Amino acid sequence: MIIDEKEIKLKITPRAIKIVEDNYPDFNIVEVYYNSQEKSGIPRITDSIKIIYTGYIGAKNEEITFEEFLNKIENVHFLDINNAAVELLENLKN
Repeated sequence: MIIDEKEIKLKITPRAIKIVEDNYPDFNIVEVYYNSQEKSGIPRITDSIKIIYTGYIGAKNEEITFEEFLNKIENVHFLDINNAAVELLENLKN
């Protein structure tokens, strides 16, 4: 995914999941995964953003606030965000 004009290979890691779920207790990436599998296969856009946020933390191995992350993806089209989130969820299955 292109973030800050750089190609970032998003990666969901246990550390990244912990960081995001500690900050957002209502967000459960496994639940989002199973819900998306049962329904249309597409998560809500707000969940997609948190999935991408998780993948960004995992890829960069650095902590960044959600607000800082939102600033980085401000110009990314929401469908690109959603597509990248679906791809990350699919990678969880494999």
